[in-house]
Amino acid sequence: MVLTPEEQASIEERFENLERRNTRLERLIRSGKAFTQNPLSLATDLDDIGSVKTFLEFEEQSADPADTPLPTIGRLYAKEDVSGSKPYWQSDSGDVYVLTRPETIVLKTSNETATSDTTLSDDAELLFAIGASETWVFEFFIIWRAHVDGDIKFTVTVPSGAAGDWVLSAQTGTAGDNPTYRGNVAFGTQISQIVDSTNQKRGAYIWGTVRNSTTAGNITLQWAQNSSSGTGTIVFADSWVRGTQVN
Repeated sequence: MVLTPEEQASIEERFENLERRNTRLERLIRSGKAFTQNPLSLATDLDDIGSVKTFLEFEEQSADPADTPLPTIGRLYAKEDVSGSKPYWQSDSGDVYVLTRPETIVLKTSNETATSDTTLSDDAELLFAIGASETWVFEFFIIWRAHVDGDIKFTVTVPSGAAGDWVLSAQTGTAGDNPTYRGNVAFGTQISQIVDSTNQKRGAYIWGTVRNSTTAGNITLQWAQNSSSGTGTIVFADSWVRGTQVN
């Protein structure tokens, strides 16, 4: 198709306008501005010659979850807290939704030993942070070894005011037993695991749910010897914890 000089000039002008919009878009993205002004106004440009271009109008203001979106228009924004940055969608009615299910995984990188010590204490690595009013599900996979005189005990601690449940999958005492699932009514209360064979690595699996209150903090594995023993009880590297935010 042969264009007239007028048509060619009009197309060039449209391209220049689009370039200016793209430049503004890049500046807004770099500066963290909010995409709140008329995000449904995707406009086709140059459609009279078969090409399609789109653009958004922007409101140059910092995204604030407390702001009320424009009528019939929502807001997409990111929010930082102790567990990282999360994307949120706020509807025109003010409802706020997490757009992803944030997940954290921590792999233990070094062995840790407790000797002649029955006091539950934090594992140095097997913990992760959660924010206020968040709900998380979690799993601990623990590789451990203990002497028959010492055994091992576990608990899980959570931020003050948090509620939920947790269980430990463990053998009941001998190598041939099937695992049982031992639950506790409160975080911070111990569950013991009895050694069936000295100097053999064993595994423990803990999982549960935490519904946090208004205090941010950590979900932490604690452990110690069940009975004091001069032979060290070890939690090994390659143990891990995984947490997934529900809301």
